[in-house]
Order: sequence, then structure tokens, then C-alpha cells
Amino acid sequence: MYEKLDKRIVASVAKRENPLHCKRINEEAERIATETGRDAFRVLDGRLQALRKAGKICYLTKADSYGQGGWHMA
Repeated sequence: MYEKLDKRIVASVAKRENPLHCKRINEEAERIATETGRDAFRVLDGRLQALRKAGKICYLTKADSYGQGGWHMA
């Protein structure tokens, strides 16, 4: 169910784009939200955290990443 969304999130992070503002990611999250009855933002947030816990992406603050805070490839 989440494979397509996960691939888009990882691709967005690899390009150093914010996945929260990507149109394609939000469209896929909205589709899943409609199927599951959840809020689209909660679907996206849940997948970001699942990918973080799986070790595929990580979130760094500006202090941790020399001014380039945000989501990064792990």
C-alpha cells in the first residue's frame, strides 16, 4: 500500500527537496488517506517516521548538518 509513497519520499529526500511540499507525494498521501479514512498529513508523517526508523532517511537540525537542516539520506 505504501510502496509508491515510500519511493517518492526517498527520491525527494535524495534530491534535497522537502517531501512535505512535493505535489506528487501529497497526491499519493491523499489517495491513501481516502482509502484509510486518515488525514493525508498523518499518512505522510507516518511514512516519514517509518522510513526514519528503518534507517533509510534521517532528520538533521541546522546545527547537526552545517546549516543544511531537514531530511537527509541516512
